[in-house]
Amino acid sequence: MGDYCKYCGSSDLEKVKYEAKYTNSTKTSKHIGLSHIIKAGVDNSSEGKIENTLYIDTYHCKKCKKIDCLCNIEPLEISISGDYEYKIIIPDAFQELLKNFHVDEIKLKNLISNLVNQRGIKKNINDFITNGNNKYKNNMIGFHHKLKIDNRDISINILMEMKDGMLLRIIYDGGKSI
Repeated sequence: MGDYCKYCGSSDLEKVKYEAKYTNSTKTSKHIGLSHIIKAGVDNSSEGKIENTLYIDTYHCKKCKKIDCLCNIEPLEISISGDYEYKIIIPDAFQELLKNFHVDEIKLKNLISNLVNQRGIKKNINDFITNGNNKYKNNMIGFHHKLKIDNRDISINILMEMKDGMLLRIIYDGGKSI
């Protein structure tokens, strides 16, 4: 058992101190909140604003670029043969979603097989093989796709790597930023 990212399943995590500020004035209000609050400081400035700074010790994933992502549950790895030998990494957050939808192993393999055989993902794989880069847009890394589970559209991103074949890493954060 080790440390993994709960959003993408990577073990490439970095411990960081994250600073979140809340500024309260007549018109300005900004708050960035996370779950592991370590230290809070209050600064009364001369301009009549009250500024609270929260310092959070958390983890940053180098693969999917998300913070507050530490999990000790090993990601699920599924191998599928197609045009290439695919290994699909299913992180803890996506596994929890699948449990909530009562998706069993057979249904999961069909879901992943359908995902890999979509025309859009084949184009993404060819783009990745051609230029070797994952798409990065609006602070999101990976190729955006939608999965249909029980008549619901689930938004995911797929991060691709070449390691003993094609590795497709599902990035799912519960719709917080996707």
